[in-house]
Amino acid sequence: PLALAKDGGEKATVLVFLGTDCPLGNLYLPKLKELSRAAEAQGVRLWGINSNVSETAEAVAAHAKEYQLAFPVLRDPEAQVADRLQVN
Repeated sequence: PLALAKDGGEKATVLVFLGTDCPLGNLYLPKLKELSRAAEAQGVRLWGINSNVSETAEAVAAHAKEYQLAFPVLRDPEAQVADRLQVN
């Protein structure tokens, strides 16, 4: 398992839950890219989390590549992160 806690001197970690087929989420991806760059300059790390059981690792990676995301996107196929944080 990957620890999302601060490990490199970050001031904070921001989690953004994404889906490859979410039109609203995809609409906001350019802004999230901007925000991730600005946040990184301030010592804040942004992570994308995909908790959709139907989306494969390949689909998630292709989606991140297509949108040229400047932050890592992790799969949460069993929704453990989403459930623990009570994301709806």
